[in-house]
Amino acid sequence: MSTRILITVVALVLALTSCSNQSGNKPGRKMLIPDDKLVAILTDTYLTTGMMDLYQMRETWAQRDSIVNYTDVIISHGYTLEQLNATMRYYFTDKPKQLARIYDRVTGNLLEMETMIMMQQGSSETSTAENLWNGKASYSFPEDFNRDPVWFDM
Repeated sequence: MSTRILITVVALVLALTSCSNQSGNKPGRKMLIPDDKLVAILTDTYLTTGMMDLYQMRETWAQRDSIVNYTDVIISHGYTLEQLNATMRYYFTDKPKQLARIYDRVTGNLLEMETMIMMQQGSSETSTAENLWNGKASYSFPEDFNRDPVWFDM
């Protein structure tokens, strides 16, 4: 009789847990990283990836596992790898459109940084480089300019 009760209790527990609400898998608010902070973390991780492509940086940090570099970025923002994983899992499964908007902001940040660097490099090059063109800066044609196409027959 006791085995029959044990089997019934186990079956009942399995039935109750399998029919429970799946929202229990959602991380708590304390585990989620706010959008603005997530944008900053993702921007810095992409910058870290770019820096690791440089030969000098790769040689300097070759003895470290590459994941440690990314973990350092996350920790520098005051969060843990578990929090980032929980946040990304939440956005991938529950809010993919919002995750796309977050990545749009990350891309915007990276493009803005690239533009600022290009402008700084461009202004320093034009001020130090010698202008080799000694012609006019611009040319214009007169208003009554006639086009005279070349006529030919085959």
